[in-house]
Amino acid sequence: MRLGKVLDILYATLLNEPYISSFNTVTCELNYPITQDLGQKNVKGTNVGQENLQGALFFALDKQDIAEAIRQGVYGVVFEGETRIIDNEIAWISVADIHASIKRFIRYLIGQSKSNVVLVSLFELYILKNIAPHLVICEANSLAQSLEFFYAYYKHSGIKDSIHCVGSQDYSTQFITKTQRIKHNVTPLLPCIFASIYALQGIDVPKFYSYQYTKILEFPHQNVQSADPISTSIKLKLMLFSFSLLESKVIYNNVLYTIGMPFIFLPFIESALALLEAMALRYSVRDSTTQENNLFEQGDNTKTSVYHLKSLQNFELFEVLKQRFSSPYASTKLKTLIFCKNPSILNIGHLEIQDFYSHHEATLIMQEILPIIKKSTYIDITLTEYFNSQAKHLQLLSLFSHQYVATAKNRTKSSEKHIKLTFAHNTHLYEILSKTPFDIAIIYGISKAEFIKLESTYNNGDSTTQSKGQQYFFE
Repeated sequence: MRLGKVLDILYATLLNEPYISSFNTVTCELNYPITQDLGQKNVKGTNVGQENLQGALFFALDKQDIAEAIRQGVYGVVFEGETRIIDNEIAWISVADIHASIKRFIRYLIGQSKSNVVLVSLFELYILKNIAPHLVICEANSLAQSLEFFYAYYKHSGIKDSIHCVGSQDYSTQFITKTQRIKHNVTPLLPCIFASIYALQGIDVPKFYSYQYTKILEFPHQNVQSADPISTSIKLKLMLFSFSLLESKVIYNNVLYTIGMPFIFLPFIESALALLEAMALRYSVRDSTTQENNLFEQGDNTKTSVYHLKSLQNFELFEVLKQRFSSPYASTKLKTLIFCKNPSILNIGHLEIQDFYSHHEATLIMQEILPIIKKSTYIDITLTEYFNSQAKHLQLLSLFSHQYVATAKNRTKSSEKHIKLTFAHNTHLYEILSKTPFDIAIIYGISKAEFIKLESTYNNGDSTTQSKGQQYFFE
């Protein structure tokens, strides 16, 4: 993007006469190496993997980052207030309010790419990543983090014979040409970007909201007149067939699916599916060249479903690991570990009893636990109440990473049948698991993959603890 265009968009003042005249990317984050310490993984979108920020326009939310940004090769710095110009070759761009400037910049990028923003809850965003991986999904947690994503989307939307785009598992989005799409049989994309960034509400761009998103934010009716809560009018074909403690079986379009999570989270799946069905109705068009179905269309039962519900059999927000170990403190026994990387996403306090009326037993359970969940702000209240109700015969153990839960004040209290502990580091986690009796352990703050990797390193390198007789075997 040309420097002059940036100044026009931001209503900014250029304080020097730089040698550069354009930027090839935009960011507000520096490059930092990924640390291997527990809970210290970089947020997606922090330019991980790039050697530097060569050619970037850097929005300095913290002016102490400017010197490092210049060292990493930025071509321009956007800042508010006063700062010292330490490199006259790059552009120094002053704005009155840097946060307002970021909003203005993102509004321009979305508008120029002729896209609609579809706002969903963070839980739904994870579901959509799994069941509809061909959607364009912005995984950033804030407007500032989303700068690089929206700039890449804008830049490629202007390419002739361009794409539409394909969401990827990484934060960066892959863009392909129409020729490549046909060659690789990729579904064409309509101009919709799915995100869970609440600050996007305040930006004047075309928006749609999922049903659960409107429930979580408790939108008054007058606040959604400029948008369209399209999923509220869809009568779904999702039915809870049966459930166990850790799994749910649902019927969708006459097909039985196993969902790897308790039934209490099914309203999020229902809302995500309702959103996709509503979008299919809204965008019931076909590619005029290839006659392909648009990406929201479900298709009939003779075709491969666009919505990959089978992928939810193992769900990243609620990961289950069956584990057997031997130690001097307990006999060899199959245990269950549940990993919740971000427990705040699992809060269901905004749900209603009527969300579960399709199944009598589920309704009775929710009548018991939902009123308690609604009254609490503890981060673990959802799973605590669910397991306390449905696993009374089991010994429960909840473990919290101290880097995720700083104090015990924001979690529920321990009981005889449900012990709550905080682990300080990797070795401490394994010591607790080996010394504390339990049937089910809920581990907050790390993922299953992180745990297995850490466990492997621990068993291979920590001979002191291994000498105690602790061995893990994963199934």
